[in-house]
Amino acid sequence: VESLIRLNEEFQQAYNAMERAQERVEQLDRVKTDFIRIASNVLKEPIEVLVSQSQEALKTYPIDAQAATRTVADLHTRSKTLSANVTNMLDLLASGAREFPMNPRPVSLANIILEVRKDLDPVIREYNQVFEIKELNTLPLVEADKEAVRITFFHLMSNAIKFTPEGGRIEIYGRFSPPVPGDYPQGGVEVILSDTGIGVDPTSIDLIFTKFYQAGEAPSMPKTVTGGLGPGLGLGLAIVKGLVEMHGGKVWVESSGYDVIRCPGSQFNVLLPIRSKLPSEPRNSLLQDI
Repeated sequence: VESLIRLNEEFQQAYNAMERAQERVEQLDRVKTDFIRIASNVLKEPIEVLVSQSQEALKTYPIDAQAATRTVADLHTRSKTLSANVTNMLDLLASGAREFPMNPRPVSLANIILEVRKDLDPVIREYNQVFEIKELNTLPLVEADKEAVRITFFHLMSNAIKFTPEGGRIEIYGRFSPPVPGDYPQGGVEVILSDTGIGVDPTSIDLIFTKFYQAGEAPSMPKTVTGGLGPGLGLGLAIVKGLVEMHGGKVWVESSGYDVIRCPGSQFNVLLPIRSKLPSEPRNSLLQDI
């Protein structure tokens, strides 16, 4: 009887494991399906525009130089959108596989954030937003890969711009994080990015850093930066999470809720260790193999 009981328990454990494996397979299949659907929709539109606009350019040039100029400008914008989406997919693939090319060196987060701010400045001005950077120059250098940090803050800052209405306010500042034995023996630097945007639904707090999660648009806003930065695949925050964790850091979000009218805002926190956990030599990049 005892043998039968043990056998039954083992059978039940095996059955439960099989059920979990089946659920995992179904989940992966849903992710694959979602990726194909989202990528197809997001990439198809700029490709179709590139084809149609290039045909239009051939018809109007050199007969109507002004129309041809507008067409070429639109082609350039759509090409940048397409390039950004493909780059995001490759970055996500590389960070997820822990094969993003890393070259850790002492870097200034203040300088990197100012560079990203300069790149985004035309969009910030267009949507009449206030973007304030403060309390960063006094922060210590952190050992990190400069390009990975730039990509991280580009996605965070452009995301804040995208979901903050016209005339809204975005603020980014930093502070030193005291040493924590084991995790941050030499301390860390915490960068906080807050905005007066539409906020995050509490039920979505754990989802926004997952692949292909779409927060949705803000229909009540007169404008969003979607047109300026291009539609997304829902990969930006997943890339942020992957790159930050590769450095041994943490990223999280705080928000009182989601409301496109009241705009409660959100706050993203990035904590990077002073001493990186990255290897001292850069690894081969998965991007170079594709």
